[in-house]
Amino acid sequence: MQSAILRVRLSTVIGFTAPLSQYALFLVEGNRRESWSGELSGFFVVGVVAGAMGLIAWLLLGWYFVYPLLRISAYIVNRLVAWRVPVRDWIEATNRATWTLPYSAGAAVVLYLGHELFGLGSWHNNGVIAPLLFGALGLNVIAAFSYITLIVYWFQAYRRAKKASGSP
Repeated sequence: MQSAILRVRLSTVIGFTAPLSQYALFLVEGNRRESWSGELSGFFVVGVVAGAMGLIAWLLLGWYFVYPLLRISAYIVNRLVAWRVPVRDWIEATNRATWTLPYSAGAAVVLYLGHELFGLGSWHNNGVIAPLLFGALGLNVIAAFSYITLIVYWFQAYRRAKKASGSP
């Protein structure tokens, strides 16, 4: 269980690099335009402080609550779909399936940063191809790597429980 918590927290930190990079770009762009001084400097300072507080709040929420939410979700799915499988086995299968999360988070961040920071996908500026390729298609394929793995682990737990109970 401890390694599952560590993997979930690691994926939270990895996934956090995308909004952090956007915040850094906001600061760099504000500095380049000299937004710290001038008539709109108060708004910029408020934006900087609010952005930092929001990022810290989201990181702390992710750090402490993503794993408990994952366990609660697994418990609910167990009770709705696979009530014959002991909850302990179901949660263990969920914990084992978390090995994919840091890899998925890393791939999603690379895809996002490649699109946002380096302009990948900007070869079509018609507003359809890049969001489709990098958003709908790319990020869903990466997410599928995690949730299909989770479903496979759950199915294996279900089959083991079915075999242990003697059901055909």
